[in-house]
Amino acid sequence: MNKEYRSASSDGVLIPGKRGRIFAQLYLPEGEYPAPVVVLCHGIPGNERLLDFAVALREAGFCALHFHYSGSWGSDGSYSMVHCFEDTLTVLDWVAKNETGLFDTEKVFVCGHSMGGIMACRAIGCHELVKGGVVIMPLNGQIPIDEALSGSPSKEQIDFYDGCSEWLRDFGWKTMEEDAREHPDWFRFDTYAKAMAEKPVLTVAGARDTLLPREKHIDVLNGLIEREGRGLLKTLTFDCDHGMNMRRSEIKAKIADFLRGLC
Repeated sequence: MNKEYRSASSDGVLIPGKRGRIFAQLYLPEGEYPAPVVVLCHGIPGNERLLDFAVALREAGFCALHFHYSGSWGSDGSYSMVHCFEDTLTVLDWVAKNETGLFDTEKVFVCGHSMGGIMACRAIGCHELVKGGVVIMPLNGQIPIDEALSGSPSKEQIDFYDGCSEWLRDFGWKTMEEDAREHPDWFRFDTYAKAMAEKPVLTVAGARDTLLPREKHIDVLNGLIEREGRGLLKTLTFDCDHGMNMRRSEIKAKIADFLRGLC
């Protein structure tokens, strides 16, 4: 098969979703096509958008596709965690269609941070297109779900999610309660751990992560995957906070090395 050679570029993309248009940004590397793909899933509310990771992955030879969930940062519709789960799989379905022929659909990966980390778990565990991925300091969704279903959530939980309404359309703690009743299983690491164990996965922890302390979040995920005994999980810990401040260059390099090793 003849390969097409392209120069590096970047552009906005509108992906059809269940609630309207999903705004995405596609970073294309210089080189031969079709090329491997990484879909990036950011956290909540999305002020940390991993755009420098997209650029780094492009420079490592990947098409990097970054997108905004419904009701956030220009995408249509209303925001909810359930919608985020749906949007992530919708974006992967769009990649699978590969209407432009740019993507090597045998080499599709995901990378998610924080709340986007559990979106990456769902993508790795549930979408057959995804061959593996990277999960960075993920939210253990069992924690907010338990609080939502308890009927007596903490003020800390309510204040955090209500505060996100400044950036997100039609969202707040009440939305989380509705999500908890609708699809509680989608938030749980153990829903995905067995399927994730069948694929190569890198998890990244922050030793100084106080927002999502590792013992309550990423260590739980690691333990569930390791329990399956497949030996495909790789874990790294960096001396950094939840925002990966002062360690971002090192983390980006390790992630790119890991994903290149899967190609």
